[in-house]
Amino acid sequence: MNLLNWRKEMSLGIEDIDRQHYMFFEILGRLHEAAVFESHISVLKGLAGDLCCYASLLFRGEENFIALTQDPTAREHLMEHAEFLHRVAVLEDVKILADRSRVRDIAEELGDWLEVHIGSFDHSLALRARPAQGRTALLHPTPTMDLPRLFESVAS
Repeated sequence: MNLLNWRKEMSLGIEDIDRQHYMFFEILGRLHEAAVFESHISVLKGLAGDLCCYASLLFRGEENFIALTQDPTAREHLMEHAEFLHRVAVLEDVKILADRSRVRDIAEELGDWLEVHIGSFDHSLALRARPAQGRTALLHPTPTMDLPRLFESVAS
């Protein structure tokens, strides 16, 4: 059972961004499930790597948009992204991955963090994006990014 689900209430009303947020929760849910079902450490490590790569790509797009809009909360928003990436990087430590209950806890904390971040920082960013829909392309480096495309973009 996937405890970490994106919900319609989290929607920002920008389809591509909502899809990307959905993918965040999908990866977190898979990581959580892998820990619950005592999956091999290589599976956990792969999912942690997926999460780190996906976050880096998505955050880069958001940060480009933040720079263009001269967002008054830019510094705090960037610090939020750095905090998330730091928390995800912890999961790449094999000693932490070996403790499945710790992985479950971290995945749940990251899900909670992401839900709050979307509801605050990303929501206010989306409000600024609506008047300039043409500029929202900067928020999503590849409009229909899914895991296979993510791997292709990281490999190139």
